[in-house]
Amino acid sequence: MLNPMKKILTVLLVVLAAGCENPSSELKEPLPEKSAGTFRIAFGSCDNQNEPQTIWSAIENSKPDLWIWLGDNIYADTDNMTKMKTMYELQKSFEVYNRFRKQVPIIGTWDDHDLGYDNAGKEYPQKKASMQLCLDFLGEPADSPRRKQNGVYATYELKKEGVPVRIILLDTRYNRDRPGPNSDMLGEEQWSWFENIIETDTSALCIIGSSNQVFPFEHWREKWARFPKSKKQLMRLLKDHTDKKFLFISGDRHYGDISKIDGVMPAPLYEVTSSGLTHYKGLAWFYAGLEKNNYRVSKPWIGLNFGVIDIDMTMKPVRVSMYICDKEGFVRIKARD
Repeated sequence: MLNPMKKILTVLLVVLAAGCENPSSELKEPLPEKSAGTFRIAFGSCDNQNEPQTIWSAIENSKPDLWIWLGDNIYADTDNMTKMKTMYELQKSFEVYNRFRKQVPIIGTWDDHDLGYDNAGKEYPQKKASMQLCLDFLGEPADSPRRKQNGVYATYELKKEGVPVRIILLDTRYNRDRPGPNSDMLGEEQWSWFENIIETDTSALCIIGSSNQVFPFEHWREKWARFPKSKKQLMRLLKDHTDKKFLFISGDRHYGDISKIDGVMPAPLYEVTSSGLTHYKGLAWFYAGLEKNNYRVSKPWIGLNFGVIDIDMTMKPVRVSMYICDKEGFVRIKARD
């Protein structure tokens, strides 16, 4: 039962929403067939294990070569590890997801709800234990060095047509300070690891996965812009390597979005945000309208969604096509570098 003030606020939001133009993308077209020389990566975030898992058939039908979890892979919101383990087991028990994970390699990182609590960071008391459960869910071997580090960050190299592509998955939670002008997002150990990979990498494309949005700064929610010192350090790292090609993928926002920044690198920088897989906020289209993003390539998609990155390895440099797809697998936002 809503108290009177909350009821008034809810009614006011509905009235305001009714008077706003729906900001959601109107594009709807089939996802292109994957060509022989293309490596297809699908990814997403915000999967509540207690909600219907209706999107996985569309993800499966997109025929990805790899799936990337970008956080909120379950909604645990607890410091009870027995309960959290049960939630992961529930997610893996769904027939459609269980079938999918037997067909497609899966990697990933996490965000706050699967770390432990909403907006949690390094202060979360059970982070060491919850990290192990996250890695269990991702299928990380028991003897993996990843299990001994301070965070779930990881890097992978994939190849097709003899062309290497680097994937870097950041952990924006385990070492995260509370937001502030001098606060740190990654922690000293992870920064050192990250910078070393960028310095030594020779791949044709480097995809950087972050659970929170990197480019957008205008909305008031979780984002790298709430950690300006860390964001500046990240962008400086990219600027020091203008000979490389970067692409960001992110989650968390409960709608799909593609952002583009010019002027940082010789070519435009893109960020593809996909969220959520099972749910989006009741007034998501209204909130998305308020959450301005001057870097958008087009209107966001308000609805269940997953992201797709197609990397054409036959092109030099590689050609990247980016898509946000709805629960039926139709493209709702697209861009090409």
